[in-house]
Amino acid sequence: TQLNERPRKILKYKTPSHMIEKGVAMIS
Repeated sequence: TQLNERPRKILKYKTPSHMIEKGVAMIS
């Protein structure tokens, strides 16, 4: 759970385009 929560907080503070693309790819 900690590993999942940590990236979410990081994405909330910083959302670079490549990070967003990776997140979307992993979600979908």
